[in-house]
Amino acid sequence: MARLILLITVPIMLALAGLFGATAASGQQSAADPIPYEEVVSLDAERLAEGGMIEVYDEIEPVIVSHGGRPDTVQAHSDETSGRYSIEHRGITYPVSGGDISVAQGWGNAAAVFFEIVNRQMEGSGYRFYALNHGNDLQGVFLTDKQYAAARVFHRKGADTPFLPTREPPMFGMPDDRP
Repeated sequence: MARLILLITVPIMLALAGLFGATAASGQQSAADPIPYEEVVSLDAERLAEGGMIEVYDEIEPVIVSHGGRPDTVQAHSDETSGRYSIEHRGITYPVSGGDISVAQGWGNAAAVFFEIVNRQMEGSGYRFYALNHGNDLQGVFLTDKQYAAARVFHRKGADTPFLPTREPPMFGMPDDRP
């Protein structure tokens, strides 16, 4: 009976060690994840696309400032008749959602526009604002070039791989992990 418990327990312990970054042979921790998860900001692409971009922007404005960014005016425009929603920043109007824009395209547009606007304000700060995940799980994190490079190596695949959203469907800039 003790042998059976040992046979079951060892694989479970090895699996747990792998989950927590310890190696079975040495008991040492693996390299630290370079993403500062305590600084990750929850965004939600649906909220951004459905008229919440200014509210979310206002919420993260102090974080932009704390990372050396220079916030400036961002305006939202909604057309009740067509349902179109757009954002204006520095004289550029970005169509986000509504009208002939599909829901999926709207969510992608919203993420791309939001990150583009924030990153324009981060110029010269030493930081860029990168996306993690997508859709309702969209998050953002400010990283230096060094942190970004290390995170791309550490997270070769998966939702925690930082990226800059684009307006190009179907992945909108998110790394494609499909085989």
